[in-house]
Amino acid sequence: MGLNAASIHVRIGSSADAQRRLGLAIHRVLELDQYCEASGARDAERTLILHPASSGEWTTVFDSEWMELDSFAARLSREAGVETVSSSIQQSDAMRLALFRDGLPVDILASQGPRCVGRPELWSPLLEPGASVVELQEALERPAIFAEDKLVALARLLGLNRDLCLADVEDLLDAPGRPIGPRLCFRRVELATA
Repeated sequence: MGLNAASIHVRIGSSADAQRRLGLAIHRVLELDQYCEASGARDAERTLILHPASSGEWTTVFDSEWMELDSFAARLSREAGVETVSSSIQQSDAMRLALFRDGLPVDILASQGPRCVGRPELWSPLLEPGASVVELQEALERPAIFAEDKLVALARLLGLNRDLCLADVEDLLDAPGRPIGPRLCFRRVELATA
């Protein structure tokens, strides 16, 4: 069985003010989906874990509702007014990075086996200093046995934390003693008012 991983990376920074803005944006997005804050982890139907960058501009968001990854990333980009990237790996066979800006999809870098899609030039504003669009294209097209190897190469060029790109919300929730970032717990409004 291969690796499965899913996360959202938000280009908002790591300052206390940036994290507060991100928290407010998450609450606004989920309120529109009829979620309210749960009193604790036991009552939660949806759990998000925030992992602020120790340095750099990306905060990683892990969401227990990973099936809504792209929709949530798009809406979060609009609410927070920043770029977001959804990241996923399926069974170590396929990887995908989707870029959102102002609530709209910009591009998808994806690979499954020898097939690759994407327009790396659309990702140029996100490249780390010294990295180039050519390097991004080469990393996307370079053959890899496992999808995570390709994702790690792309993440390095974009300044995303490689370890967080390879993690999943379940990894963080199920790992006793593993330090995790702030946890936000939500439940459906209809259950909250019952």
